[in-house]
Amino acid sequence: MSSDGQTIIAGEDGGRLYLTTNGGTNWSETQPAGNVNKSWNDASMSSNGQRIIIAGSLRLYLTTDGGLNWSETQPAGDVNKSWTITSMSSDGLTIIAGESVGRLYITTNGGINWNETQPKGDVSDSWETTSMSSNGQIIIAGVYGGRLYLSTNGGTSWNETQPAGNSNFHWETTSMSSDGTKIIAGATLSERIYITANGGSSWTETQPVGNIGRSWVTSSMSSDGTKAIVGYDDVGGRLYLNNEPLPVELISFTSSNINNKVLLNWQTATEVNNYGFEIERSVAQISNLCNNWEKIGFVAGHGNSNSPKDYSFIDANPPSGKLQYRLRQIDTDGSFQYSQVVEVETETPKQFSLEQNYPNPFNPSTTIKYSIPMSSFDYAQDDKSSVMVSLSKHDKSDVTLRQAQSDIHVTLKVYDILGREVAILVDEYQKPGTYNYQVEYIFTNCNQDILVRLKN
Repeated sequence: MSSDGQTIIAGEDGGRLYLTTNGGTNWSETQPAGNVNKSWNDASMSSNGQRIIIAGSLRLYLTTDGGLNWSETQPAGDVNKSWTITSMSSDGLTIIAGESVGRLYITTNGGINWNETQPKGDVSDSWETTSMSSNGQIIIAGVYGGRLYLSTNGGTSWNETQPAGNSNFHWETTSMSSDGTKIIAGATLSERIYITANGGSSWTETQPVGNIGRSWVTSSMSSDGTKAIVGYDDVGGRLYLNNEPLPVELISFTSSNINNKVLLNWQTATEVNNYGFEIERSVAQISNLCNNWEKIGFVAGHGNSNSPKDYSFIDANPPSGKLQYRLRQIDTDGSFQYSQVVEVETETPKQFSLEQNYPNPFNPSTTIKYSIPMSSFDYAQDDKSSVMVSLSKHDKSDVTLRQAQSDIHVTLKVYDILGREVAILVDEYQKPGTYNYQVEYIFTNCNQDILVRLKN
């Protein structure tokens, strides 16, 4: 469609092409390939509606006079190709075209000359979606069953952008604001849709139908990026329109391992009705579809803000291995959206260790730190895994650690000096890793010696 909405082109799958120059009041057939039926896969148009490129099942066709005359353009030479995607700058000079199983090609002179552009290097792939900023400098291209790639210099160089973390998705649709800062990307099979407000530096999941997966196949965005329409092709598929700006503009979200604790940092550029962020964690799986997310914390938002705000959260007891984190940003009306996924890896302890509690003596609480290694056999470390825990300068206790299989049934019990059970602090399965357990001052008789035991 042209920028004024008057010139529109529409094609059939195995049929004809039709063109209107008065916003759909009247239509006429236009014949890029002559009087024959074709499977028209994609089309792109300059802002004035004069330059149009159309992807046929085997060839590409170009017009510079609004569809009155057409000529064949050949990015890959005089050969048949399964052309599936196109995108064009506002002046119609920069054009990108991709094959269903093949390569991407780009021109900066309206199709006179073409060059191959290689987001993934010298390999062929199933290019399924692409979008371009009005000046032709910012381009996004997606692979079906692969990754999304972003160029900020007109296709000269590319970088991978990861809305869903380090995972392959079946990217099916993308659209972009005229300046390239706001982009929407949707996937089938994995059935999620993501949006960025900073040119792909960070992404958040947006949920037109709530936390339900859909096969998103089409999208379009207004030139200023404040309005978007998306559609899915599930049984009885629907279209959804968003005409409000994003409530929270997240511009960064990072993770780092600091002494086997995970530090999360994020920053917002602006906030509208931001209630806060739930922090969710998952043990990384082979497929992102299998992740089991759990809430591990909450950080309150700033409500409304037009200035950058910084946030942080420490996961003090992360499981061992490769972990994924995401933010669930919640609006004051209960609506929410997900951030991009970040990954971090924590080390698995190589041996049992039990550190002295701190503070000691304590009032009203103290922290016991212990580590569980990965092991397939069962053994106890009696005296070597004991520390003295004091309620006062005269009170003492003993902590014993025992480990069994990779998921360990851990109990943390409190006994008096006569061996009588006073309290159960922990009774659950825990994975290998390092834990910091906070013991509250729960004892009614401060002068009585106690014994604390940790075992499987």
